[in-house]
Amino acid sequence: MAEMNKENNEHPVPSNEHSADKPLTESQASSHTDEAEDEITRIDGAEEEIMDEMEEELLSFDQQDATALADVLIHLKSDEQALSFRKSFNLLKKRFRELLEDEKTKQYNLHIEEGGTPESFYYEPNEALTRLKDAVRTYSDKLSDIRKREEQALQSNFLAKQDLVHELRKMISEESDIRRAFERFNELKSKWSAIGHVPQHLAEDLWKNFKFLSDKFYEFVQINKELYEVELKRNLQAKQLLVRRAEGLMKMPSIQKSIELLHAIQKEWRETGPVPRDYAKPLFDAFKDIVQKVYARRDDYVREREDERNANLAAKTALCEQLEAINSTPLSSLAQWKEKEVVLQQLDDQWKKIGRVPTEHNDAIWERFKQARRGFYRSKQPLLKHIHDELSKNYALKVQLCEKAEALQSQTDWKKITQDFIHLQAEWKKIGAVERKKSDALWTRFRAACDAFFLAKEKYFAGQTDREHENLNKKNALIEQMEAFTPGESLEENLQHIKVFQQQWQDAGFVPIKEKPALENRFENAINALLEKMHIDKDKKFRIEYKLKIDGIMQSPQAETLLKEERSFVGNKIRKLSEEIAQLENNLGFFRHAKDAANIKMQYEAKIEQLKKELMHLEERRQLIKNAFQKLSK
Repeated sequence: MAEMNKENNEHPVPSNEHSADKPLTESQASSHTDEAEDEITRIDGAEEEIMDEMEEELLSFDQQDATALADVLIHLKSDEQALSFRKSFNLLKKRFRELLEDEKTKQYNLHIEEGGTPESFYYEPNEALTRLKDAVRTYSDKLSDIRKREEQALQSNFLAKQDLVHELRKMISEESDIRRAFERFNELKSKWSAIGHVPQHLAEDLWKNFKFLSDKFYEFVQINKELYEVELKRNLQAKQLLVRRAEGLMKMPSIQKSIELLHAIQKEWRETGPVPRDYAKPLFDAFKDIVQKVYARRDDYVREREDERNANLAAKTALCEQLEAINSTPLSSLAQWKEKEVVLQQLDDQWKKIGRVPTEHNDAIWERFKQARRGFYRSKQPLLKHIHDELSKNYALKVQLCEKAEALQSQTDWKKITQDFIHLQAEWKKIGAVERKKSDALWTRFRAACDAFFLAKEKYFAGQTDREHENLNKKNALIEQMEAFTPGESLEENLQHIKVFQQQWQDAGFVPIKEKPALENRFENAINALLEKMHIDKDKKFRIEYKLKIDGIMQSPQAETLLKEERSFVGNKIRKLSEEIAQLENNLGFFRHAKDAANIKMQYEAKIEQLKKELMHLEERRQLIKNAFQKLSK
């Protein structure tokens, strides 16, 4: 080292690339590097943000489905591909979570729409989402392994570069052979460039140490002008090549790729030593000019893209407003919701065709659209609950109709039951839909009951003529028997005989329709003749006749319907009589001062008394009807 210092004093050779014959002090070399070289080789924080944003443009997942996302991860085969994807992985996971939530909402809505309850819902990701979930897990594990190896590599690189700094310091202190020192120095520089990245927090200090010792080396080797000039020419050729490489970047179609390569060129420029003074400034100016042009090209691209993205932001904002307007309109039916769903799909398709928006608005506008879209799908849930309740209600109503039909299917009051079935079928049509999985079985049940009745009716009426003539003979024989009957002394026994005759009449069944009026008239005359033979007073006879009528109704298959008709008839007569009596009693007050007031009053009072007596008989009849209903219900 002492020898090197001695040669340095005897043969001062400049190392500044701006000067080949003037010594360069350490402070001057440092100032030159910091103020000039670093100006065009440094990548500051703002530059990193622009690069990240440019990379982000290439990796957008907002509209991709689960299959596409899984394919992206599965095709990341190499470590290099996996590492380059790290910044985009969080965006992909965010989209993955959105797809999971959307699929869960769709499955829940379908579950409710098909009649399921919220408590019984179980979410099962579909095949595509399961595949994506596995791909996310596999990539995460791979990235974790790469990061561990990367951290180990960074630490190993740091130790290796630290060893080079120690070797460089040792060589400066101990090497006396200038030519061999040059060879060793270039060897150390090559090794330094070949070693990869080091931990970021250690990189700057490590580089400063190596740069400081490199500058010290150039100060020491100035004593050998021949070797120094060789080094300057070699550096000149290297930097001229870097300028040509930088110029080639202007022709690259990919702005991002040109910036990435420019960073590598800047790094090489920074690590390349000084050049002859005559070439230094023109070469530096040329390099600086092309660097600025490459960045200016990038800036123009960014500005153009920002204008385009602002237009995209306006377009996406308009879509959000349309979707929010849809959400603000109340929906009262699933049909309305499905109509709006078509519109939503159109808006969704338009969104996919619109490009990206400015980075600072990207998350916010996507979140706004996503929430509006989810709000629309959430609006379906109250509708589905209403539909589920409606389906359940309809199911219960149709089950009741099935039960009624099954209770009627074996009855033989063909006319009445036919009308009942017609009514049930009309009611069935009025009731809305039920759950699809229950609909067919329920309809089959109802139709079976209807078919059973109408088939039995068809078979019955196929032999109806013969049966009617047979019944006609039975009823004629019964009338002859009644006409030959002689009542006994006991009124109760006589009435019991009449009830038996009535029951036999009902049991005999239908007769030919043309014979029916005359036959019924003969039967009624036979009853009246029996009552005449019993020598009953008029009032009691009327009561007995009505009681026999009610007893006859009770023996009929249509008892309930006939009783309702009789109750309605008696009730109307009671209401009219009551109104008439009230009117007559009110009119009595108008005749107090008439000439013949006493006579008129007596006539009105007699009329009122007669009506009250009729009203009493009607009340007795209503009580008989009431008692009959009570017997039917037992």
